[in-house]
Amino acid sequence: MSIDARSQEIQLLLRQFEKGNVVLFAGAGFSIGARNSRGADPPLATQLCEILAAECGWKYGGEELPVVFDQARKHLGTEGLNELLDSLYANCAPASWHSLIAQLVWYRVYTINIDDVIENSYQGGGAQSLRPLVFPCAYQDPDIWFQQVQCVHLHGCVTDPSRGFTFTYEEFALLTATANPWYQALVDDMQSKSFVFVGTKLNEAPFFHYLNLRSQRARGVQEVRAKAFVVAPEISPIRKRQLEDQNFVVIEATAEDFFNTVGPEARDRIQAPLDVVKNRYPHQIAAIEAGTFESQAELLRQFELVSTAAAPPSRTAFKTALFEGAEPNWEDIRSSVDAPRDCVADYLGHLKTAVNGPACFTLIGHAGSGKSTVLRRLAFELTREGHTVYFLKSPHKLEKQPLLGLVQSLASRHVFMFLDDAIIHIDTLAEIAKDQPSDYRVTFVLADRPHVVLPRLHRLQGLSPVVLEMPYLTRPDCERILDRLEQFGASSAESVGVLGLQRGA
Repeated sequence: MSIDARSQEIQLLLRQFEKGNVVLFAGAGFSIGARNSRGADPPLATQLCEILAAECGWKYGGEELPVVFDQARKHLGTEGLNELLDSLYANCAPASWHSLIAQLVWYRVYTINIDDVIENSYQGGGAQSLRPLVFPCAYQDPDIWFQQVQCVHLHGCVTDPSRGFTFTYEEFALLTATANPWYQALVDDMQSKSFVFVGTKLNEAPFFHYLNLRSQRARGVQEVRAKAFVVAPEISPIRKRQLEDQNFVVIEATAEDFFNTVGPEARDRIQAPLDVVKNRYPHQIAAIEAGTFESQAELLRQFELVSTAAAPPSRTAFKTALFEGAEPNWEDIRSSVDAPRDCVADYLGHLKTAVNGPACFTLIGHAGSGKSTVLRRLAFELTREGHTVYFLKSPHKLEKQPLLGLVQSLASRHVFMFLDDAIIHIDTLAEIAKDQPSDYRVTFVLADRPHVVLPRLHRLQGLSPVVLEMPYLTRPDCERILDRLEQFGASSAESVGVLGLQRGA
């Protein structure tokens, strides 16, 4: 079946490539065409059953792979079985079309295969470097700069046999009976990313269990999940209908034909990972083009360099979720969705007095007091006045070395560094304050709840921390909040009910 690159579905997929939102899922059929050390395809399930039975001296009677594998391991021993698997699945030479995979920019790669075909497809280089992860292993966030792509082997891999393989019924049951961070990551990714499934009919256990989680939504709820694409040369009409019911696009073609068609189109749009970064962080384009992202890459994995530049025009009207309880984003701040607070000008005055050496301000307030919104507003206003401002966006503990590198490179320059959820980062800041000479010019601005941060604030005594306390809403504050609610389309009646106030009261 020929593939129409101009079709609505393929154009949708290409737009997802532009945003760095495409995930590859490689099933057993993905490796067809590769050659193992025996000069054959890495065997599929039935072929592996026959090989295992022959190796054990048994007649194969059509038993399922979990049964055969379990008995073969008992007969051959773990070491003997691993040696056999290595001869079948290690050092596989990819087919020519497999190299097309490495030329595209992926959000992640998942596979249920235990061979090393994907790893070897990247040996000649690619748009990204490959980071193999063999389950069981701890969850890791993807590279936000897209320089590196994770390849998650969900069922083990011959490159690391010490982690074991998932083949038997008991092993499959364990994956669904206990928390599995990578299968959970898979389900989470499927809610927001476009998947390209190659070499699978999506009926493998335990994947079918997790796939059903994707299909669950209440009656009458609009479909909002990203489209997924199944590439298969042959698929039954009934199975096709079932997948389409679950918001899958079925492309009846070989993987080679699919990537030969889609690959060049995607590469024309995305020449390098940096193109994806620009599409995902349009307000940072100036910093990207100035080379700031490259020179401070490690630091910017956790911090954002705050910019006042507007994002490129969107096809859809701007809509905020701030009044529905969401955390503010930079577009909210840039569009002045947040109502001006009387305290902001006072806080800015305090911050701007400390530019000649290290300083620390801690904004404290209880949950819901608005400190996260005020923190972003302060960062934005300082940027608008020409200051260099970094904002911590990572929920993980601050990495010391990239921040030290920045501090040591400042010379006479001054920067502001904003950190929400301060309690996570106090120990790291204390170490920096202790290790560095007292003439570096960084103003740290922290925010957290008072009962959490105040008992630990003494650790920052080298920075002489100043506490800024979030005040209660004033009457003018409340009036401005109501104005914003009306301006940005929120229901005044509902909002007044939430705030417990009304005009003129």
